[in-house]
Amino acid sequence: MAIYNRKNILLFILVCLLVIWVCQVLFYLLTPHETLYCMRLPSGALFLVEDPEHPQLRKWKEDQKLEDKIRSQQTDLEKLSILAQWTSTLFKPSLPFPHYPPWNANIILKMIQEKKTGGFCAQYALIFGQSCQSLGYPIRYIDLADKTGQSTHFTVEVYVPNKRKWVAFEPQEGFYWTGAGGEPLSALELREYLFSHQSEKVRGYPPIQPKTKDRINLYFHYCYYLRNNFLSIPVFVRKIKYPGTTKWLFEFYRMFYDDGSLEKLKEHNPEAFVSSRKEDFDFNFSMQEFIRKDCRSLADFDNLILTLPILKVAQIKIPTNMLEKLVKERCLNNSFFKPYARAIE
Repeated sequence: MAIYNRKNILLFILVCLLVIWVCQVLFYLLTPHETLYCMRLPSGALFLVEDPEHPQLRKWKEDQKLEDKIRSQQTDLEKLSILAQWTSTLFKPSLPFPHYPPWNANIILKMIQEKKTGGFCAQYALIFGQSCQSLGYPIRYIDLADKTGQSTHFTVEVYVPNKRKWVAFEPQEGFYWTGAGGEPLSALELREYLFSHQSEKVRGYPPIQPKTKDRINLYFHYCYYLRNNFLSIPVFVRKIKYPGTTKWLFEFYRMFYDDGSLEKLKEHNPEAFVSSRKEDFDFNFSMQEFIRKDCRSLADFDNLILTLPILKVAQIKIPTNMLEKLVKERCLNNSFFKPYARAIE
């Protein structure tokens, strides 16, 4: 009889464990999820990339008929060039204040067309960047400034697979940068032309024409945002009000090129990364070759990152609420910055 009771107890425990496991699996399957691409850089920073199949990107691609626009082009660079030229024609530049639009191409263009806001370099960059993302091209948004820091600019680099490199685009004017031999340039390469006093050899394409020295001087200070998944998790913003004006600061989760003038940056923005290592900037990024992982907790994500080889891409499936927590706690970690929707209230 005692043996029979022990068997029943063991059976009951096994059934309970099975029920708990089934409930956990069902809860995981029924919870909304996001797909995220992630790479660990040599400096230790994580580069987070939006899924090209995100619903907002699919909507943008279909509404704007982007595949039709590039269908006749043969190479990646030709396709991207057409997208940049198209973007430059969408609206005339004007200030987007006081109703600064969210970082969502669908909303930006709608607000501009309805005359609820304007658009300058950032809005052209975001529309072009998300157009590229919707077609499967990795992008990174870049912030630039001249030597004084008074003149600033926001634009995009796109990873061009058949060139195996990042290329700097200027979607407001519809061109990409080229060097002395006509080769497309990354922002860091353009900066090297500037510092070697050869900026007169730099051209914009198309058409092949020189650009003003002031424009090239904007590449003196250079950084890129370490994530582009601003549709899954909106950009974090800090608004500082001054008499008669408001200054907008966007999240400092970025990779800054160390030019010797950034001593106080980390002190006030611990989430920022500063590096002069070329491999933190000129790395390959393929969305066709990756490690596929499911992360059910932040601990799962942390374990993945610890074992993820440097410069290897991981495709991660993660619950939506956990992705927001991941970005807040593992990337931003700055209480002064709030998600876009709360920052504008």
